[in-house]
Amino acid sequence: MTAGRSRGKIQARVERKKGEGFVLGLDIGTGSSKALLFREDGSAWGQAVSFGYPLKTDAMGRAELDPRDVYRATCRAIRDCQARAGLKPGQVRAIGLSSAWHSLVAVDEAGKPLTAILTWADTRPSRAVARLRSQLDGKAIHRATGCPLHSIYLPAKIAWLREEREEIFRRAARFLSVKEYILQTMLGRAVVDYSVASGAGLLDLHSRRYHEGLLRTLDLSSDRLSPLVEFDEMLQGLPAKEAEELYLDPEVPWVVGTGDGAASNLGLGALQEEELALMIGTSGAVRLLVEGPRVDEEGRLFTYYAFAGRYVFGGAINNGGLARDWIVRLLRLSKTEEDRLGEFKPDLIFLPYLTGQRCPGWKEQARACFLGLALDTGREDLLRAVLEGVCFSLREIVEILEELGGRFRRIWASGGFTGSRSWCQLLADVLGRPVDVHPEPHASVRGAALLAMKALGWISSWEEAGGEREAAAYYRPDPQLSLRYEEKFARFRCAYRRLYQGEREGPAPGLAAKVL
Repeated sequence: MTAGRSRGKIQARVERKKGEGFVLGLDIGTGSSKALLFREDGSAWGQAVSFGYPLKTDAMGRAELDPRDVYRATCRAIRDCQARAGLKPGQVRAIGLSSAWHSLVAVDEAGKPLTAILTWADTRPSRAVARLRSQLDGKAIHRATGCPLHSIYLPAKIAWLREEREEIFRRAARFLSVKEYILQTMLGRAVVDYSVASGAGLLDLHSRRYHEGLLRTLDLSSDRLSPLVEFDEMLQGLPAKEAEELYLDPEVPWVVGTGDGAASNLGLGALQEEELALMIGTSGAVRLLVEGPRVDEEGRLFTYYAFAGRYVFGGAINNGGLARDWIVRLLRLSKTEEDRLGEFKPDLIFLPYLTGQRCPGWKEQARACFLGLALDTGREDLLRAVLEGVCFSLREIVEILEELGGRFRRIWASGGFTGSRSWCQLLADVLGRPVDVHPEPHASVRGAALLAMKALGWISSWEEAGGEREAAAYYRPDPQLSLRYEEKFARFRCAYRRLYQGEREGPAPGLAAKVL
């Protein structure tokens, strides 16, 4: 096994073969593991390969993945990506990693899982949040870690295990993220990059060490967490049998990389503060890459370490494509109906908190609802209201970033929603500003590969990795419709305040009777 102390030797070994091989970008997400090959100039080779795994849910708030499903899908993605591109075994010179933030699996001394993988969508840890908030200064924790005390973060997940799965908590040798679990299973050793540790809510942004106050409160020693490393840490030592099955050289370096949101910004080339990255996949997010830790003093946004001294500053929503998929499934919409939206209706509002709320209110117990239903409300109207609710939630984050000094000359859109022209246009109308769809459909995978290339010395600067800057599609807001959305957005916010903050006043003419 080789770690960062031998990075120079690894670079020299790979450098001699530069131009003869490929880097494989690997993103381990909440719904699938995806792999894509890249040449040394950063251009993609072949097609992205993705294998999914089911998210297991129940009425108690469970949202888990089976570790075996994730491992099998990851192996298939690595193997099939090379096979479909016609590569011979050993042509991949490095693997760059990206993974979803906020996951947790407890393992024993042998690295075997004691739990399923808890994802960001699991709301059961919300039962432990109130107790954490009574024990800790929530504002001080947010200032130190960039993360509030909330059920998506590891302090709440670990506290919940300690309180409600005490035997598992006691037996657990380590608490790992999904990426760490893959490294542990593949290579027999796990480390955690600063970005994933930061997105877990356990990293002190200023010292880049685990937050000691949180560890004391959780009765957790740091040796039950993985060693902290920068993005360019490289591990080696894939067993010969697994290497043969995956078409890999046993000594291929695995570059630890970063969290998927940070990798996505890099893959999009959104490296300047004037460029906003907006993503809607299963969830949704609005992100800036900034120099130095920048924390919202009011606690509405998050700050995560990204890579190489840069930070992700922004906000996320739990319910993006998740909300759309729910309404499509509920209404049994056909493929042709999925992109057919009803007419604008000023009083029909959807609060999209199917799995609770993240930014800006951080209310785990919030739930979704329709307001303003009438006899003439049709299926296409409900679909439009759901998509509007997602867009309104993202607009809240955009406006807070502007309030805190953000000045954006461009909004780059990415994620699965960009395949829907009607949803992209709706987003531009709700935001009241242009939205450009980025040509890179696999931004996190590309970002992971670029991080590996930087670690190997194949690229000298992030600007060198900028990639294609011409948008794949441009969406411009309809001025008249955007004006109507100004008023509807005010009603959306008023409805939220009345339902979840107990307010009884606000600019919502025609809505009060439906809300109260």
